[in-house]
Amino acid sequence: MIKYFIKIFLKIFLPFMAVFAVYIFASYNTAVKNAELSYKDILKTYWFLTSEYKSDNFEETLAFFKKIGSSSDIRITLINMQGRIVFDSSVDDNKLSSLENHLTRKEVEQAVKGQEYYDIRKSATTGRYSIYYAAPYNDKYILRLVSDGNIFHNIYNKAKSDVILFFIIFSCFLFIVSLYITHRLLLPVIAL
Repeated sequence: MIKYFIKIFLKIFLPFMAVFAVYIFASYNTAVKNAELSYKDILKTYWFLTSEYKSDNFEETLAFFKKIGSSSDIRITLINMQGRIVFDSSVDDNKLSSLENHLTRKEVEQAVKGQEYYDIRKSATTGRYSIYYAAPYNDKYILRLVSDGNIFHNIYNKAKSDVILFFIIFSCFLFIVSLYITHRLLLPVIAL
C-alpha cells in the first residue's frame, strides 16, 4: 500500500514541481533582466549629466570627473580614440600608463564608431562583474561609465535570495497539497 501511495504522490508532486521550477527560473531571469535594464538607464543618465560639464580647461574637466566618481558608486573612464585610458576615477594617475589598451572592449569599439553601447562582463581592472556604458565624448574621447559597486551586485544577490526563499516555501506547500491529494485519492482504496 505504501508503494502505491508513493507512486501516486510522485505522479502528482513531480509535475507540479517541474512547472513551478520553470516558472521560478523564468521569473528570476525576467527580474534580473529588468533590473539590468533599469540600471543601464541609470548609467546612461549619469553619462549625460557627466558629459554636460563643459570647460576649456581639460584639468578642470578631469577634476570634475574625479569628484563625480569619488562621490558615487560609478567609475568614470575617459579613453582616447586610440583606446588609451586618459583618466579613470578608480585608478591613480601614475598607474594609468600600466593599463592595457581598451580598443578591443566592446563598448569602446562601438563608441569609436560613434555609437553608444552597453556591456556586462568581469572587469580586468577591478575583478568584479560590471555594467559598462560608453559613448563618444566631444569627438576626441570616449566617456565610459562603469558600475562595479555594491548596487549592481545587490541586484543579483537580492533576486537570488528571494527566489530561493520563495522556492523553499512554495515547495513545502506543494508537498503538503500533494500529500493531501494523494491521501484523498487513496481513501476509497483504504476503505476497501
